[in-house]
Amino acid sequence: MTVLYTAPRKIDGKDFRWISSGECIQMSGRAGRRGLHNKELYKHVQEKQQELGKFRINEEHSVVSYHHIRTQLNSLGKEFRKWITKPEHLVPYLFRYCSRENHYSYHTMEDAHSPAK
Repeated sequence: MTVLYTAPRKIDGKDFRWISSGECIQMSGRAGRRGLHNKELYKHVQEKQQELGKFRINEEHSVVSYHHIRTQLNSLGKEFRKWITKPEHLVPYLFRYCSRENHYSYHTMEDAHSPAK
């Protein structure tokens, strides 16, 4: 999903201000549906050169980042459990090794550069 913003500033009463990360999520229809997609892109078109210091990261961003980190940790934990509990995931990474004496043995990819014992 990609959302394109052509004006990252909005009028707030009498002055213009930068939109916050929470407002980006809300305006792009992502409020309440975080973590459902692998990738979410938010882009904005900038008319003139602006200083990076004008972009601010507030508390809302830290909440979104925390949610993203927790989601990634849960995903990595599931992947790790899959690899250590199911040997069929390791079999494709085994290869047959032949020494000079025509002695065959199996090694994992980590052992590819070490000679057979």
